[in-house]
Amino acid sequence: MLRRQLFGKRYLIVLDDVWDNTTWDELTRPFPEFEKRSRIILITREKKVALHGKRNTDPINLRMLRSEESWELLQKRAFGKESCPDELFDVGKEIAENCKGLPLVADLIAGVIAGLEKKKTVWLEVRNDLNSFILNSEVEVLKVIGLSYEHLPDHVKPSFLYLASFPKADEIPIYFLKEVWCAEEFVEHTEMKSV
Repeated sequence: MLRRQLFGKRYLIVLDDVWDNTTWDELTRPFPEFEKRSRIILITREKKVALHGKRNTDPINLRMLRSEESWELLQKRAFGKESCPDELFDVGKEIAENCKGLPLVADLIAGVIAGLEKKKTVWLEVRNDLNSFILNSEVEVLKVIGLSYEHLPDHVKPSFLYLASFPKADEIPIYFLKEVWCAEEFVEHTEMKSV
């Protein structure tokens, strides 16, 4: 059906987080040959998959963020349009440096500090927690995600963990999620708000 819909049309398809050649082959089977300058963008961490999926151009290796780019990302996420207070500037730059150029880590840490008080002592605590990680592997990035989890309000943590029971990339119908969260008593009914 997808092949029929796309045939003779110009399209752009983005396939994100493809881990093996078989998956690439199965996903691209329905797409017509690249007519009318259509494109498929493949995003993968696996070099062998990138080379296998190569069509018109060589794979592009994305570089890590420079320290100033990490700091800029962190500032925008933590402060929005406001500027960083002077007292947080140095510790903020250290936190950005400790993200080791990984955009996911910078974004996650920025999300953590955005929800915290804008005080130097609080930011120093985040910096010290980050210093205990050596962000060179996926396992270490998961530790940063764990840090993000630790800063969630206690009443939100069980709901977040519940999502881990679903297979990765599965669609989760919202009506089903609401029902099970209510059954598990994760959601409390308040007078003025609907469940």
